Amino acid sequence: MRILKAVPDSILWLRSFNFETDEKFKEEAKKRDVNPNRIIVLPKMPTHADFLYCFKNADLFLDTEMYNAHSTALESLFCGVPLITCPGDSYASRVSSSMLHAFGLDEMICKTEDEYEKKAIELGLNTEKLNCLKAKTVSLMTQNNPLFDMKSYARDFEKLLRQIAPAKNS
Repeated sequence: MRILKAVPDSILWLRSFNFETDEKFKEEAKKRDVNPNRIIVLPKMPTHADFLYCFKNADLFLDTEMYNAHSTALESLFCGVPLITCPGDSYASRVSSSMLHAFGLDEMICKTEDEYEKKAIELGLNTEKLNCLKAKTVSLMTQNNPLFDMKSYARDFEKLLRQIAPAKNS
């Protein structure tokens, strides 16, 4: 809500969980003096392609700290939408930072919640900087990018398995 307040023309898209939860988000916005109409809850899309199509209208993906977006974070990058994350202490809260590191956007990994908030606000208020970041995200979407190069990943994974597997007796 602090980010929404600091970036006046911004909106927050959320995937719908259920009607009760969706309404609670809007109630919390109202309690914090944020217009609840600035929170758009996306209904379940008919197809996955429809869901991915929504990313074309997004500028920045705000990841959650306690439990990262996982596959949705990957889809965001794949669609050219940069994401910002702040890794926590658990595996589930460090997935997006691993993806960003492999992808080449280390500058979007924040060490603290305060840094996360400041970066999101700065990008929300600075269209030129945000557009440069989006262009960089798109430019990193290549077949050679480690995050999407599955052949190299499989080769490296096989190599590691051979290194840790006990040698067979001949």
